[in-house]
Amino acid sequence: MRSLSEGFVRSQGGAYARLVRHLVGVLLGSTDEPLRGDHVIAWLMQLEGPPVDAMGCSLAVHTLCRVGIAQRHEAWLRPRLKEAARRLFALPSPNDQDLYVRLSALVAVFSAAAQAGWLDDFKDESPRFRPLSVFLDLQRTLKSPFLRGRCFALMLSVMGGSDWQAMGGAGGTFRQPLADVLRMLDQACQADWSQPGDGIHEGPDYLLFPLSELLSAMAGAGLGDQAFAERDWVATARQLFARASLSSRCSQLTFHGMALHSLGLATPEHLRTLVLDTAGRYAASGLLASHDAYLRCTYLVTFADRLRCRGELSAAIEQRLAIALMSTHPAEPAVNPKYLRQSMSAAYLLYAASDHGDALGLARVAGLIQDSWSRSVWPWRDWGPIEFGHALVDAALDAVPCLLRGRS
Repeated sequence: MRSLSEGFVRSQGGAYARLVRHLVGVLLGSTDEPLRGDHVIAWLMQLEGPPVDAMGCSLAVHTLCRVGIAQRHEAWLRPRLKEAARRLFALPSPNDQDLYVRLSALVAVFSAAAQAGWLDDFKDESPRFRPLSVFLDLQRTLKSPFLRGRCFALMLSVMGGSDWQAMGGAGGTFRQPLADVLRMLDQACQADWSQPGDGIHEGPDYLLFPLSELLSAMAGAGLGDQAFAERDWVATARQLFARASLSSRCSQLTFHGMALHSLGLATPEHLRTLVLDTAGRYAASGLLASHDAYLRCTYLVTFADRLRCRGELSAAIEQRLAIALMSTHPAEPAVNPKYLRQSMSAAYLLYAASDHGDALGLARVAGLIQDSWSRSVWPWRDWGPIEFGHALVDAALDAVPCLLRGRS
């Protein structure tokens, strides 16, 4: 992974890539120094403007929290995180997608603040700094039910699992905004709304995905009663899942299954049966050669891992992951280009190995990625900086738990 972080810098340049290289290098012991907050701060001061500075600062706080030293640098990190949020407010958002990126970065800032115990910095303290109110106002302007539902679910998930409950309660703060989002989804369901596929999502996915994430977040925030208030949203989710294509069910199963489990409506045994049946059908379908199979298989493997039934998956699923980096697909007009990047395959593989908690598996995956680069199977220049940078740091954190405990 150290070699990957070096290649990441050669490909991307910039302070964000160098921050990632520094974090990975120190975590994996490629330098003699411990992970020092002042060195991380030095890289943060060089980050480009929003939203990169917000994502980089959030990543740094997350990492320093994981190793137990964030509080030592609280005096500098807390205002830096707050300033990153302020900069996001000033970022123009000419369309839904740009606004979604901006709001997702704001969610990452809130998530980092929650992890560090600094959420009191993000209360609506004055007319000039009202971060949560600004988020709630901006998400109302998203025209796509898909983007608005997902964006709102992300923030509700962060706040519902935080100490915000002790500061007035996520339930009270989010109850009416949640009702507004659900009303938008209800109208979309009645109109059988969808949007053109992007090579991964299609048809029912555009309602199922946000709904599944919302149901999980509602349960975590103590708002599970809203799943049955104006409409039986669980029944709606089940219907949408049944209508989804086999490929879509492979990736949506994680979110759909976790929603049911969060609401107490599915046991691990039921979910194991569902994931093994879906994986078996997918392996026998002939779809493993498609451009999106790496993503579908990653979701199946990671969900099966959490359910402790990964060893029962069809061998073809694991084999498809092993060759993901060797697959090349020409540009297709109907496919979002990011899903054709080998960098996305690499990021998903790293996440799958990290989720498994197997340091040797992580090393093998990193070796596969490095080998494909050395043979010029795919260029470094197409690496998605945010996705891959986060994947590398998460993998480094998960690869050295004993070392991290010693440093904390």
